[in-house]
Amino acid sequence: MIRIRRTMIAAAALVVLTVAGCSDDDDAILNPEFEPIVTNHVDNFEFQVNGADRVTQTLSYPWRNTGNQAVIDQSATLTAGSVTVSLRDSTGALLYSKDLTEAGTFDSEVGLAGGWAIRLDMSGVSGRFNFRVQKKAP
Repeated sequence: MIRIRRTMIAAAALVVLTVAGCSDDDDAILNPEFEPIVTNHVDNFEFQVNGADRVTQTLSYPWRNTGNQAVIDQSATLTAGSVTVSLRDSTGALLYSKDLTEAGTFDSEVGLAGGWAIRLDMSGVSGRFNFRVQKKAP
C-alpha cells in the first residue's frame, strides 16, 4: 500500500515537472495580472489592457450591432509585438482589420446588422492598448 502511494506521488510529480518544462517562457497568456477590462453591450464594445508582457493570444467576442456599420476608436503604446483587431458581420464578411498602433477613429465597411464577431490577435505584445467599437450613427 505504501509502495503504491509512493509510486503515485512520484508519477504525479513527474507529470507536473513535465508540463512545467513544456511551457514557453517567451509567450504569456493574458490574465488578470495585466488588468484587462472588457465591456460588451449592444452597440458598444470596449477593451483595454494595461501592462501586457509578451502576450501571444487570440481572443474572440460575440457582439450585437443593431446597425450595419461600426466606428472603431483605437490606440496603443507598445514596447514589443503587435495587436490587430478585426470585425466580421453576421455573414462572416470581414469589415475591418487594423493594427492597434495605427491610432485614431475609423469606420468599418458596411455589413449586415445582427451578431458580429470581434477578434483580437496579440503576438508577443508588451505595453498598453485599447479600442472601442460602436454602432455608427446613421
